[in-house]
Amino acid sequence: MSFQVPSWDGARVIRLTLTAHAQRDPVIALREAMRQLPDASQAEPGSLIAIPATAAPEQERGFLGRFGAIGPRVQIHRATRCTCLLARGYVRIAAGRDAQGMDWAWGYAP
Repeated sequence: MSFQVPSWDGARVIRLTLTAHAQRDPVIALREAMRQLPDASQAEPGSLIAIPATAAPEQERGFLGRFGAIGPRVQIHRATRCTCLLARGYVRIAAGRDAQGMDWAWGYAP
């Protein structure tokens, strides 16, 4: 089920990165994504956290790594992103596409 995407004004957007191993294993992807999300108790009550579906592959080491993550973007399933939000204590969790067609998952700090 998709919901209308809220206004991102004031939202904290979390862009995830995943290792190559996590890209092949959904359990590892969930664990890595959860580590990158702040706990809801650390956020101001009512604040919005948003996670786009696209994640960057883990940053390369060496010379090319200085220019940021190189490689194709990785898609993180909605269920994985929503599960991370739930596990970290967020409420009113939902997912949907914005006007540009980008997929998002979001939740609010209680």
